[in-house]
Amino acid sequence: MNSVALGREHHIVDAGWYMDGIGSVVTVRFLSPLTDASFDRFLAALCHSIDEREGDERWGMLVDAPRAVLVDSAWRRRLADALEARRDKLARSLLVFAIATPSMLVRSLVKLLLWAAPPPYPAIATGSLEEACEAIAQRMPE
Repeated sequence: MNSVALGREHHIVDAGWYMDGIGSVVTVRFLSPLTDASFDRFLAALCHSIDEREGDERWGMLVDAPRAVLVDSAWRRRLADALEARRDKLARSLLVFAIATPSMLVRSLVKLLLWAAPPPYPAIATGSLEEACEAIAQRMPE
C-alpha cells in the first residue's frame, strides 16, 4: 500500500482500490476484486479515516465501484462491526454516504443491507457516478 498524507488530505493506493480524502469528502474507488490482504488494508484505512476526524467535523463519503466487486460474508461482518463501533461518531459527522455502481446485483445487495440495518446517516446506492455526486452535493454544506 502506498500512502501520502498532506495535512487533512490523504491519498492511499492499494491492489484493487484507492482512497482520496480531500477537504470534506472521502472518495473510495474499487477497481478490481480485492484479496484478503487488500481488504484488510482497506478496512484499516477506512477506520483510520473515520477515527482521525474531529468530533464536530462534517464530511461525506463517495464510493465508486465501476465493476462488480462482491464482498463475502466474513468481510461484510468485519465492515459492519467496524462501522457499528463508530456508529455514534458517524451519526454526528457523516452527512451522506453514496455508492455508485452499474452492477444491479451490487446495488440491490447494498440497498437490502441499508434497509435491513439502516445507518444513522443518509445513504444512497445509485447506478452512476453522476447520481452519487449529485447526492453528495445536495447534502454537503457549501
